[in-house]
Amino acid sequence: MGLFSFNYDKEGPGIDKNAPKKGPIGEFFSILGTKFWRLVQINLLLVLFSIPALLVSFFVVNWLVPNIMPSLTPEHISKLLTSVGLGEALVKNLTVEAFASHLFVSTMLVFTAGFVGVQLFTVGPVHAGLTYLMRNISRREPAFTWMDFKDTAKSNLKQSIIHSIITALLGIVIGVAYYYYARVMAPSVFKTIMQTFMVVIFILFLIMQMYCYQLMITFDLKLKDVYRNAFLMTFLKLPSNFFTLLLNVLILFVIPYLAIWLIPHGLTNFILLIFYLFLLFSLTLFISNYQANRQIQRYLMPSDDDDDDNEGGLGAETAEFLGEEKSETERTFGQSRAPNPDGDDGEEAPEEDGPVGVPV
Repeated sequence: MGLFSFNYDKEGPGIDKNAPKKGPIGEFFSILGTKFWRLVQINLLLVLFSIPALLVSFFVVNWLVPNIMPSLTPEHISKLLTSVGLGEALVKNLTVEAFASHLFVSTMLVFTAGFVGVQLFTVGPVHAGLTYLMRNISRREPAFTWMDFKDTAKSNLKQSIIHSIITALLGIVIGVAYYYYARVMAPSVFKTIMQTFMVVIFILFLIMQMYCYQLMITFDLKLKDVYRNAFLMTFLKLPSNFFTLLLNVLILFVIPYLAIWLIPHGLTNFILLIFYLFLLFSLTLFISNYQANRQIQRYLMPSDDDDDDNEGGLGAETAEFLGEEKSETERTFGQSRAPNPDGDDGEEAPEEDGPVGVPV
């Protein structure tokens, strides 16, 4: 069989029905291994269609980050290199000032890409479409990369655009508030408390973003209900949600930042560029959606098998907390939304009191 020859009549090996179930970590790496090149395709789509978000992120980062973190300005970096005697050791054909500017620009680019990666600055319809693909990959369900991406982006056009604008504005407001408490207010206990409060709010805000788009494309909810349920899902599994965010921050911010500063070479920047273009965005998006899909299916779309060990589904107290009406046959939480150019795949669930519809 040639490299580009495909025999669709021959059956594949399939999946053994009696194969032992993998744990969440084993399942994650199993999907990652089988869908790696699909993630590369999705990453290219994200980079191509998220150029407006990258530009907005770049301007906001260059305006806000140096004000919040004055130690990252070119002047301070230059003084730091000179004071520790690294200027001449690291710079051969550049002045220390030029090399400091290089480190500054590289760091700002890392922040620029990172804020897009954690879904702070997004092109709403693009992220909605890519979230649908990632959700299906996490579920091991089929999805056509271009068709489903396009259809989901179109069907969630208005809501996703509004959400992306709100997210960007709130992110900027939180950043400005932190700048005020960190740089403008006089030192005091109240200043320290408010700085800590803004950091906590920002972390919770970023965790919510892992759920917003998936709730949006999975259920027929108003935007305020998307935010309400994303907020609740944030706290239902806060430790694992925080670990997921921490892992994304490590991939998008910490490792590239350390690479730029510890291995200051043009080749380092080129390698990082390749990773950002082909993998890092889709990898972190997959990590976020894998986590979000597991928790949404556990709490909002529980299967009958989950009820036996109380791992899936909502307990009585949690169900009451979510304001969800349950029956023995179904738990309603929001009408499912799946893209289909020819119309709905099935009949709509009848309206009930409270949240309407049936999840996928």
